[in-house]
Amino acid sequence: MVAFHFAYGYTAIKNSRIKGRDVRASEIFNVSGEVALVTGGGAGIGFLMARALAVNGAKVALAGKDQQSLRAAVEAISALGGQAVGVQLDVRIDDMIVEAFDRIETTLGPISVLVNNAGV
Repeated sequence: MVAFHFAYGYTAIKNSRIKGRDVRASEIFNVSGEVALVTGGGAGIGFLMARALAVNGAKVALAGKDQQSLRAAVEAISALGGQAVGVQLDVRIDDMIVEAFDRIETTLGPISVLVNNAGV
């Protein structure tokens, strides 16, 4: 899996200073084409991370135990033009993890970003 590369962000900032221009967030936080799994993504910090990833181009899988929260989070991200899917998951149950990954990869593609935010 690939996470946001801070080294890339630093390089973009360093190079922009040399070129004498301001750095735009889209230059250092472009996750277009990535598939992100956010555990605990139905509410709180997990939802905010998922939303940030989605508005910056990632397809997002929100995982959690509360189906109602997941549904609301998916609708909110979709309303912003993002692509999201909710997956019921308890990260303490191995079989649920396998099923969740299979569903996500079938629906969105291979997972390339993981935000491990589940409260255990």
